[in-house]
Amino acid sequence: MTRFATCGMPAADQFQAWSDFLQPVVNLGLTERSPGGFDAEFTAWDLGSMVFCDIATPCEAPSRNWQHAANPSGDHWYLILHNSGPSTNVKGRQETRSLNFRSLARRSAGVTDSTNTVALLIPRDLYTATSALLDSVCETIPDVGPGAMLADYLLMVRRHLNELDQIDVPALAAATKAMVSFCLAPSMDRAAIAQGAISITCFERARQIIRRDLLLPELDADHLCRAMGISRSRLYRLFDAVGGVSNYIRRQRLLAARDALSDLADLRPIGVIAFSVGFADASGFSRAYHREFGCSPSDTRMERLAGRAIALPVRPLPRTDGSSQFEDLLRQLRA
Repeated sequence: MTRFATCGMPAADQFQAWSDFLQPVVNLGLTERSPGGFDAEFTAWDLGSMVFCDIATPCEAPSRNWQHAANPSGDHWYLILHNSGPSTNVKGRQETRSLNFRSLARRSAGVTDSTNTVALLIPRDLYTATSALLDSVCETIPDVGPGAMLADYLLMVRRHLNELDQIDVPALAAATKAMVSFCLAPSMDRAAIAQGAISITCFERARQIIRRDLLLPELDADHLCRAMGISRSRLYRLFDAVGGVSNYIRRQRLLAARDALSDLADLRPIGVIAFSVGFADASGFSRAYHREFGCSPSDTRMERLAGRAIALPVRPLPRTDGSSQFEDLLRQLRA
């Protein structure tokens, strides 16, 4: 993993350092004078055949002008997903979640206010058979259908990259290659190759909807089918490996109840907590809770009050100056 951050630098030097770091691929400029510093962070993961990047910039910073470098390090394509804040291109289009597919070999420019971005750097040699098709893809990918699926996939990969074992990297790279190919140049053959990644992405999307709507009484299989636009049979297949849709939702509700019971600041009666996470019957909740965790809800609360619940430590990210490492990754892709 390569990491570059401007925190710790003098505020007056931060944006210039950030601009210098990204100079191999893009030239940056501020649309107006910054009132303060530019506390930004760049993290890159080498997937062997491609590079996955996470970019965080300050929300209070002014907009940035950007344009591809005149002599970029390679002619790679890149997918870039702006996941927060407005993103405006030179034609004035504005979106809250914007997915773009571009080639560094082509001149392109725009303005962005995005504060959270993920990007995938892709060497052209990875898609020799479909390079002409990919070159014809529109720069802006609509956030519907395959485009929405691809955006969801990128966010899912980002959430789990820090948990990835090195032995799993080739499989992730192969799945990502198949997913990009299917979503940008759909065909039946490419859909078959990408089926594993598609299913994982659909499951992750369902999981996020369950997390978002967990406290809604109407959360069930029908609710998920409507929210995702898929059939019940497809939904059931997605959840086969985890015991089915209903069991998965019930477990998530029980986990939410356990979190509430473990919270010293949450003084609600157990019955109220049970109702808040979707259990209408207190005795049914207690039975389900005991089956899931091997103890009663009141036991969990007493354990917490006795101070026997242990918080898991948070592992900080290593801090490095990744400038030269980023350029090395770009050279590896070109090679």
